[in-house]
Amino acid sequence: MALPPTGETWSSRFITAIGPEAESDHRTGDLATLWDKDKRLLTSLPETCATNLTILARLLGLSMADTLKLALRSPALFYQKPETVYGNSVRTAQALALTQPLFLKMARTQPQILGRDPKSIIKLIRAYAAMLDIPIARVSQLAIKQPSLLNQNAESVNSRLTKSAAVLSLSRGAFIELALKHPTLLVRRPEGFEDFITAFEQRLFLTREQILRAIRRQPQILSMLPQTLIENLSSLSDLLQVPLSELSRAAISFPPILYLSPPRILEVLQTAATALDIPLEDMVMTALRMPSLMAREPLMMARKVKLVLRIADALGTDLTPTIALRKCPALPTYAMNRLLIRWLIVKLGLWSWGWDALIPRADDKIHTLLQEYAQSLAPKAPERKRLQALVERRMKGFTIP
Repeated sequence: MALPPTGETWSSRFITAIGPEAESDHRTGDLATLWDKDKRLLTSLPETCATNLTILARLLGLSMADTLKLALRSPALFYQKPETVYGNSVRTAQALALTQPLFLKMARTQPQILGRDPKSIIKLIRAYAAMLDIPIARVSQLAIKQPSLLNQNAESVNSRLTKSAAVLSLSRGAFIELALKHPTLLVRRPEGFEDFITAFEQRLFLTREQILRAIRRQPQILSMLPQTLIENLSSLSDLLQVPLSELSRAAISFPPILYLSPPRILEVLQTAATALDIPLEDMVMTALRMPSLMAREPLMMARKVKLVLRIADALGTDLTPTIALRKCPALPTYAMNRLLIRWLIVKLGLWSWGWDALIPRADDKIHTLLQEYAQSLAPKAPERKRLQALVERRMKGFTIP
């Protein structure tokens, strides 16, 4: 049988051989461009390739459509013996201590690993373990999160680690520690990190050190396009009517606002402001001082502030939400249990100073006050038992004997 003269002819014959699943997946155009990826297809008969994929789909337990998607990204699967591919996948999964379904899940993002010789992958895993000074089992976990690690060259990764650490002004060990938490950093180019920093310097009015501080707090932003993050922050600046320079500084202490939805942030602050009956601009100003408020549940924030107002009122202070937030922008970040225990302190008459001294007071000092009060109660008094139960429920790690 003569070889097909064009990709279009090859595609047509392949689709005819494999059946309607390929047609329904509308992959004809993709098939016609496979020669750009793998020249060996020029000498592979389309009917043979169709048979290979049919057998491979059955062995892997996948649909033909899913198997074809894998092959389009890893053309060697068209002409490799399906039994060999399947055997390699089983042995590689065993080497990684993974179940076959989990290995196939990885292969959906990196189909090239299906046809790889297991020995080469085992060698690569051992190289990573030595390079990162971690057990082989930990390398497998990294590969689950970042399957492309199995298609890298160990020496190249090792070189990138050193260069990336230098770009980010970190020791090699410190960068590895970050990368183990965020494996995508292991496969990123150091030049990309430098481009990221430069873009932020030029557009967000930040110094290099400020940008590096944000990266250390939220390393995953390095896996995002800087232009996308900058545009997102610019949109938020427009929505909140706040200068971009001010929002940029807020992003240093709370980097998630770089990628959180601007309309959602506006909704959070507007809902909290409405619940507290204060102007939106007051809530925005508070959030600029405590940027994590932009990502919190708005009604819960309002509940916490209102409880603080009750505490202040019980202590004889006429307090408004705006003044409370201006004086202590961190109020909505406190745990509700913390505030409830301080409300109990006030109700029991154990505090006579200001609310702004009570709320931030350390838990061990609060616990001491409650212990002293408990000692004034009879050992079996109902009030003492209720206090014991409250403390155990609201103050983790503390008890009343």
